[in-house]
Amino acid sequence: MLPIRFLMFCLMMLLGNRAYAESSSLPNGTNEEVHHHTSDGKKFPITLSFDSQISPLFHSQHTGTDLALSTMNGLACISHKHGWHNSIIGTLANTVLSFYIALLNHEFTGHGLKGQEFGAKIKDIHIGLFTGSAGNGWIPNIQENDIRTINGNQANTVLADKITNQLLQNRQAISPVIAATYIFSAGNQISYIFRLGSREHCDMKSHVENMYLLYGKDSLPVSRMKAFNYLDLLNPMLFASLYSIIARRDVRVPTYRLGILPGLGETGIIPLVRLILTPYNVLEKRIDSIIYRCCI
Repeated sequence: MLPIRFLMFCLMMLLGNRAYAESSSLPNGTNEEVHHHTSDGKKFPITLSFDSQISPLFHSQHTGTDLALSTMNGLACISHKHGWHNSIIGTLANTVLSFYIALLNHEFTGHGLKGQEFGAKIKDIHIGLFTGSAGNGWIPNIQENDIRTINGNQANTVLADKITNQLLQNRQAISPVIAATYIFSAGNQISYIFRLGSREHCDMKSHVENMYLLYGKDSLPVSRMKAFNYLDLLNPMLFASLYSIIARRDVRVPTYRLGILPGLGETGIIPLVRLILTPYNVLEKRIDSIIYRCCI
């Protein structure tokens, strides 16, 4: 607990007098959170999770995605403070840094930490020029190995959901930095599946090979995966984020008003469609919606 408290104290000193700290309880530990408010009222929360039963840092996907979200918020805060998004060079720099935030979340949180859950310790994390990999010990069970394989994309899906929840809770618009991180997170699986026809070896090819080993050759047609992959594009947050980057300005979260509902008051909804990959050779097609109080 002490190292995390010290880190949060350092963050408060760095962010200045507009920062304050909060602590909340989890089933097995706590969340330590620093909030930074800019002069125009924007919030940039920095969260570090702690689990007393496993390890002080980096024990789960929840912790890993919190770290990625906090890194994104730190970058967004600095960019907002210094106006980086007002220039093309600043926008490009923000976009590249956002890509690496999503990449590290994919490799470290998605692959590395999930492998540890199956007893395969993280051996190395390699980050190159717009590419990366995470090495774990051997996982003999094919299905468990496949869970680790597809979990890189799923970790970024969790990050994208946390970004949306944060924007709605803070009643905040999508900034260019947040937009770039959201696109690289929510669009991670889309890009992987569309690259299946190339010679490049990637997680999706490993997933298909695992399904062939478990359920027989051609049990998971690539053409079928690509056809259903278009479902993930039915996400208004993706297009709003893209517009935020191109226009280099904040964009309102794309919500639809449902009106006043009994017991909820003024309510809004964000509809989206998802393709969910599974380690049991099923492509789940899911219609999701985020319903919340008080439209922004």
